[in-house]
Amino acid sequence: MTHTTIRTLAGDSTTQMRSRMHGLAVACPFHQSNPPDCPLCEIRKLPMTERFAWVESLDLVVMDDYFRKHDECLRAKEAEEDALGS
Repeated sequence: MTHTTIRTLAGDSTTQMRSRMHGLAVACPFHQSNPPDCPLCEIRKLPMTERFAWVESLDLVVMDDYFRKHDECLRAKEAEEDALGS
């Protein structure tokens, strides 16, 4: 299964980045859960209104860093899934 990775600062508007960050604050798009090794694990334990307020407080550089970490993790999980499916 191939998942779409999140593009970073270079190609997205601030609105698109915040929208994607809101999605990551809800759940891992790969697992549709909250993996304990994710940098957003603790954020996902907050009430939804607090998560979204947190996202709104982030600057573009911080969001870009989260997107890069997410992309690296997603690629690793996809590779693992592909190896298991072979």
